[in-house]
Formats: sequence, structure tokens, C-alpha cells
Amino acid sequence: MEYEYLRYDGVNGLGKHLLFTDTRYDILIAHHYPLDCLQYDYLPDYQTYCDVQKKYNRRIKRLYEHMEECNSILFIREGGNLEEIEELHALLSKLVKGRFVLVVVNWIQSDAIYEERTSLENVCFLSFDLLNIERWKEVLDGVSLKE
Repeated sequence: MEYEYLRYDGVNGLGKHLLFTDTRYDILIAHHYPLDCLQYDYLPDYQTYCDVQKKYNRRIKRLYEHMEECNSILFIREGGNLEEIEELHALLSKLVKGRFVLVVVNWIQSDAIYEERTSLENVCFLSFDLLNIERWKEVLDGVSLKE
């Protein structure tokens, strides 16, 4: 993510952070820029940008380490069509040394959880109200974190 590719897109749904889109990679950044960092040119102040970049770089490094070392990894992606997920699955298949599961979650306004199976190994599409904490508890039931 480079500074010149950021585009201001307003405030997130909770009203706590600024929304930016990285126009180069079409990535929405929804919860790392505080409300008070917006400048007159609709970009975050440069120090805040640098702090966020440092955080992202640490997380990316840690992700690559986990993909190399872990026996099993769960990836959860919000949104995506089958073509995008096929591309992501192919990439993860090359990068992840152990087993991985990819859960693609799509937002719908419903009290139920809908599952769509695919021919891709270890990939599941789920549709539910992503703001419903009870649905998340149901989806993540039985998932545990191992250090």
C-alpha cells in the first residue's frame, strides 16, 4: 500500500475510523485510520500512514512465517466470487506448506447461515449477517487457536 494510491472513502459503519481504498490493489482499509488523522487533501497524515504501514509489514511477515511453519491454518475472507476465490486458492496452495481451510463469508440480511459447496478443496462459501455476533459464534464453534 503506497501513500499516493490511497483514496478517502468516508467513515466506517461504526463511525470510529476513516475508510480508505488502495486504488492500486482495490483493497478497502476500514479500521486502522483514526478519525483525527485526515488532512485537508483527504489523505491521512503521513506519520499515521507510516505507523499503519509498520503494523501491516509486521503482520505480513508473521503471516508468511505461519504459512511456512504451521500444520494447519484457517483463512476467512469477506466477499469474493468464484473466480477470485479460485485465484486465491491457487496462490495459497503454493504458499502454505501445511493444510489450510478457506472460508469465504458474504453478507446477507438474514437470521440464517447459508452454505454453498464448491469443487475447490478445503473451501467453503457462507452467507449470513456479518454483524450478527451469534452467527459468528456458530460459524467459529470448535475453532481453536494454537501458538
